[in-house]
Amino acid sequence: MPEWLGTAFPRLSASFISLFFLLVLHLFPNAAFAEDAVYCSTTDDIRLSTQAQIDGFQVAYGPCDTVQHSIAIGGSSSNRGTDTNINNLDGLAGIKEIQG
Repeated sequence: MPEWLGTAFPRLSASFISLFFLLVLHLFPNAAFAEDAVYCSTTDDIRLSTQAQIDGFQVAYGPCDTVQHSIAIGGSSSNRGTDTNINNLDGLAGIKEIQG
């Protein structure tokens, strides 16, 4: 046990203090590591209809981890002749929260 802890709480055992800190970390896991949200740059809902749009999401709207509006994925593209097959959502990997 650190010396300062023993002088501050002389009657508490080291195991009790350790148990207390583990309990606090279990009850409030994000309290020590909370980060502010980084909002995506948009004022409206986002529609992603091609793989290229998904792959370029962070370039077009970021860098960000929180979308304040909704995201629609798929559907028809307004660009005729554009490949609309979506194979993966890797371009959205940094998104932690969608609020819309």
